[in-house]
Amino acid sequence: VPDPAMFDDLMAQGLRRQGMLFYKPECQGCRACLPIRVPVSRFRPSRSQRRLLSKYGTRYEVTTGPARYEPEHFEMYAAHAKHVSSRNQSDNAGLYRLAFVDSLIQTHFFEYRIDGELVAVSILDAGETSVSSVYAFWDPRFAQFSPGTFSALWELDWALSHNKTYYYLGYW
Repeated sequence: VPDPAMFDDLMAQGLRRQGMLFYKPECQGCRACLPIRVPVSRFRPSRSQRRLLSKYGTRYEVTTGPARYEPEHFEMYAAHAKHVSSRNQSDNAGLYRLAFVDSLIQTHFFEYRIDGELVAVSILDAGETSVSSVYAFWDPRFAQFSPGTFSALWELDWALSHNKTYYYLGYW
C-alpha cells in the first residue's frame, strides 16, 4: 500500500491510478502518451476559464467527501458514459466501484450542485505534495455550465489551498 510520499513518486514517474492498480501506458515503439503535470502555484486561468468562473462560479455548490459508492453518482456516471463513449460497461456498478471507489490512497469525491441538483462528480487522489485527477463525470443536461472544466479548476484551487505542488490530469 503506497504511503502519500510513495504516491507522489508514482505520479512523478507518469503513473495513474484506476481502482487498486497503478498503470502507465507503454506501447511498443511509441512514446505518444505524456503525463500532464501542472505546477499548482504557477497556474493562472486562461481568459475563457476566468470567464467561466465569473459566469457560473457562484452557481456551483461544491462538497467533498471520502471515496464512497452513491447510487446517484453511479446513475450520473452511466448517463455520462453513454453520452461520451460507446463502451458497454457503463451500466455495471461493480466495475464502477472497482475503477473509482476502491482505492489504496486518500481519495476525495467532489460533488457539484446547481440549485441543489447534482450536476457533476470529480474524483481526486491526494499524496503528500501532489494530487491526481482520477475522473470527472457530469449530467449531459448541464453541459452548458462546463462542469468538466469547472471541476478541474476547482480541484486546482483545492490543491493550492492544501499546499500541493503538482496537479496531475492524465495523459496528453
